[in-house]
Amino acid sequence: MWAAEGREGFSLLADAPGRLFLFLFLSVLFLISDLFSQQGYINLSYWNRSRVYSQAGPFYANEYENIMHLDLWQKFINYGVLSGWFDGRLSSAGLEAAHWYLDWQGLQLGRLSWKLRLGDHNLQLTNLGYRFTNYYPAYNYLRGVSAGFEHRKFGLEVFSGKVARLTGLLGNFYSLTEQTATGFMGRFEPDKKYFLGFGFVHSENERSWSGELLTRTNDILFIESELRFNERARFVMDTRASLAAGENDQVKIPGTSIRFGPLLQGGRWSLEVNYRRVDADFRNLSSEFAYDRDQEGLFASWRYQTRRRVFIFGSVDYFHDNVDRRAVLNTTDFWRLNSGFSLITPPWPDLTLRLDLSAAESRHPGGDYRKFISPGFYLQLSKNLGRFYPYLRARFQHYDDRVNDQRDFNYPSFYLGLRYSYLRSAYLLLEAEDSRYYDYLENKLSDLTRLRLATYSPFLFGTDFYGEISYLDLKSWYFVSQSSKRTELYLGLGRWLPLGLRLRLDFRASWPLQSAQPANYWLTLRIDRRFNWGEVASYQGRTTGPVLTGLGRIEGLVFSDRNLNGIFDAGDRAFPEVTFYLEDGSSATSDSQGRFAFSRVPEGLHSVNLEISRIPAEYYLAGQERRVLVVEKRKSARLEYVLVEGAGVAGIVFQDVNKNGLLDEEDQPLKDILVVARATDTEKWPESLRQLQAEELTCYSDGKGRFVFENILPGQYELSVDEETVPRGVKLQTELPLKVALKPGESIKDIRIVCQPRPVIYTGRTRAGVG
Repeated sequence: MWAAEGREGFSLLADAPGRLFLFLFLSVLFLISDLFSQQGYINLSYWNRSRVYSQAGPFYANEYENIMHLDLWQKFINYGVLSGWFDGRLSSAGLEAAHWYLDWQGLQLGRLSWKLRLGDHNLQLTNLGYRFTNYYPAYNYLRGVSAGFEHRKFGLEVFSGKVARLTGLLGNFYSLTEQTATGFMGRFEPDKKYFLGFGFVHSENERSWSGELLTRTNDILFIESELRFNERARFVMDTRASLAAGENDQVKIPGTSIRFGPLLQGGRWSLEVNYRRVDADFRNLSSEFAYDRDQEGLFASWRYQTRRRVFIFGSVDYFHDNVDRRAVLNTTDFWRLNSGFSLITPPWPDLTLRLDLSAAESRHPGGDYRKFISPGFYLQLSKNLGRFYPYLRARFQHYDDRVNDQRDFNYPSFYLGLRYSYLRSAYLLLEAEDSRYYDYLENKLSDLTRLRLATYSPFLFGTDFYGEISYLDLKSWYFVSQSSKRTELYLGLGRWLPLGLRLRLDFRASWPLQSAQPANYWLTLRIDRRFNWGEVASYQGRTTGPVLTGLGRIEGLVFSDRNLNGIFDAGDRAFPEVTFYLEDGSSATSDSQGRFAFSRVPEGLHSVNLEISRIPAEYYLAGQERRVLVVEKRKSARLEYVLVEGAGVAGIVFQDVNKNGLLDEEDQPLKDILVVARATDTEKWPESLRQLQAEELTCYSDGKGRFVFENILPGQYELSVDEETVPRGVKLQTELPLKVALKPGESIKDIRIVCQPRPVIYTGRTRAGVG
């Protein structure tokens, strides 16, 4: 995205990306007030790698590389994670930015999670990732900017920058090319059964390592899909199309690539079958990764495990070239077969055997006619004998060229080793290798014999130590025969030093015993110092996932509703000292204003429980003791617990003998009279109160004629009497129903239900019927 002026790389203090990185880095350090209150670290390192030869020559130039390294990581609860990386290469040209980026992910705004990246990043033009066994999407290296967002069902990322190649002794220097790339990638996942990925890239000015223009312009469109029938069956498709033009092309040439097939998997088995067709004119973002171009074929792989620890595996691949059937080209068919098994049956040795077969034959005779067959096998025998682990590996491949016998060869190789384990994770290893390559016609031999003695001990004198010494005897030829005998040494040492420094030293040396090549030495030194700050974020409640992604807040109020409107307003009473609990046992208590809060609650689903024993018995709780709610990051969820103080109504049922309407000595109280109280106007109440109200309340009068309705919900009631319980000869004098209005906490005790004797009608006859 940004070109270097006059050289590969650029000065940190003289270019825009370097200044931007420093600005953003300092902004994080100094402008965010609570940086050190949350988890984070900065790692500072110095790396040096040197490659030195004992004598100089045209092919043996000494090289040195010094890297100043910094990486940082900072977690901001509710605001995502910030990470950064900077490798500055020290050279005679000054400090150059070899590899750097600044990345922010997980910034949640509404339902979208945003991300932003400046600098270098690895880019795979795929949303599905690694799905096909016989296809791995290549990495592309870019320096530029990318931004995107993620949703539960949808995601999108846009990017723009310059394509880079990895160079340097440490392989981490982003060497910018003249090629640019701009595009986007997205995904859509409407449900768990279907996934759709898509993307588009526009690229210009792709050149080879030598500077030759390969592709002047290239547009790549790709669509991926995955249909999941169930947990055991999926169908995957990858479709790509390119429109590319070279240096002398007047129009863009189209090309396509398609792969699809089912993926089946059971408990002990798996099966994959796919078809592919890649045109000769299809162009990816980089022509360096075009090894599978101009192919059409079928591939299948399988695996099966029996109950007796037998693993059967294999794959078969058939394809042909000249996909477009061009008459000037021949078409060659290729076959590849690999099949074998692994047998793990104690106390017998573990056995793995694989048979390999590859073959090819052109369809038409001619100068470009090809025909060969190449059988082979791989064998491994091993046995775990406590601390000892002996193993044997053998591989044999025969290549039989049916057109030109001069190309025939055999490739046998054998490895025999013994590993001895001691202490914790430490071991000694002794290994011998013998590999040979024959050419029968020329009677020439390429022979490699190597002996290795290695040891690893992570606790040797407080160090992490690895050491290896080997002897190599190599006889080979290219245009002339060569012979080389060498001794090689490799040492790796890691150790903690004072002041929190971490040292890592790797040394490799190769000395000739009989060779025309000089001795060479590799030395890599790395010193790290890590600065950590912050603590693991404390929170109340349980997290809904494996990590804490965001915090919210639960606020609440508990009060007595005196006017029955369900709202806390003037005249209502706040309730202090009421305790509430979250699902993990975290508690909060209401203050003098009836308010309580859980201030650090992970986002997600939570339950709040009220300790009902703290509520006086004369109060009703409108609603449930346990409330379930969703907490969102950076937001407050509110709860209200409404209490309603009970009321009461009491009175007497009596027979007014003297008909004065008052209860006096001559009157008679009536017992076992069923008094009914029915609530009215409940539609005006809040829903939480209506759920508490029974349709009717009943009470029987006692021996003194008294009836009592205690601690009932306040409101409008109608009092009546079940006339079936009124004695014969008595009639109700009071006009029913009686209307009663009860306020919270109010008790009415002077209700009188008056009855009078029924009048006796004399007919003039006696009981015996005499007049």
